[in-house]
Amino acid sequence: GAEETWALWLAPYLSGKAQAAYMALSEQQARNYETLRAAILDRVGLSSEKYCQKFRSARLMDWATHWFRPDTQMVMEIMDALVLEQFFQGLPENIRVWVR
Repeated sequence: GAEETWALWLAPYLSGKAQAAYMALSEQQARNYETLRAAILDRVGLSSEKYCQKFRSARLMDWATHWFRPDTQMVMEIMDALVLEQFFQGLPENIRVWVR
């Protein structure tokens, strides 16, 4: 299919970190679009794992600023609430419904 040639078409347009990722691959790896894509995303800090971590971190900060009242709550109260929420999120759905 067309996807087989994507990496070959993309290669001449790469620069910087993307080009470095391309150059670090073997010839066979560089011809595989998915492998090339993953290598580039990892090199520029956007691998699925790193993106997930960034998303969770941003989501947690947003959640915390809306949920907590840092001006009126003590640090230990905030920590207790965080630990309780993390524990709650780790429970299976059927138990979570019962615990709420």
